[in-house]
Amino acid sequence: MKIDVPTCERIELKDEWDTLEMCKIFEEKKRVMIRASLSGSGKSFACERMQDLRHNVLFDCPTNKLVQKYGLEGVTINRFFSMSISNDIKMPKFDDSEYDTIVFDEIYFSDIQKLSRIHKYSNENPDKNIIATGDTSQLQPINELSNQFEYAKYADDCINQIFKYEIFLNENKRLKSDADKEKLKQIKKDIFNKSIPLADTIKKYFKFTTNITNSEHNIAYMNDTCKTVANTH
Repeated sequence: MKIDVPTCERIELKDEWDTLEMCKIFEEKKRVMIRASLSGSGKSFACERMQDLRHNVLFDCPTNKLVQKYGLEGVTINRFFSMSISNDIKMPKFDDSEYDTIVFDEIYFSDIQKLSRIHKYSNENPDKNIIATGDTSQLQPINELSNQFEYAKYADDCINQIFKYEIFLNENKRLKSDADKEKLKQIKKDIFNKSIPLADTIKKYFKFTTNITNSEHNIAYMNDTCKTVANTH
């Protein structure tokens, strides 16, 4: 029996800074996945522009932290699908009737159960614009997708069954100079090169200091680490 590998059609942009062009693609194709080679490429920003075109947009997020970014237009994916942490707890059905555009932000953080629900929801709501953002370089879902296949390939195959069209962004929109943009590309290349020790990459691109000041502008994986550094004199 022949089994076809799920694929999606990549739509080439004339100008990836043109968010209006992307919004028109969202409206026309209905099911679009936005991938990118770098963080800060404007995936979520392009989705936010749909609000400027008088669409009622809801952002489905994997964490409460992301929900806070979108305020009243944000909801956790668990609440959207009425998924509680325990089968004994019943959550009320989420009313999505006022929204014509649903954005599944950071979809690669979703496990198989959530991806299956997104697939079912997409099939049951053909008139809604359904968009997703994310890339396999970011955090993986807590629950393993597969113990048989390589994560990135398997995740892409699952998502390609939901979204038949894709937009791929190549340029970081936050950095201003060409030198900084090129440095970011090289940092990512070195980080994912397993033959290069991570400590060597950090030493190559980042400065060190022994003068730790009380500051609220510290970056770390956990907020508690930031607070610890901020309170160190």
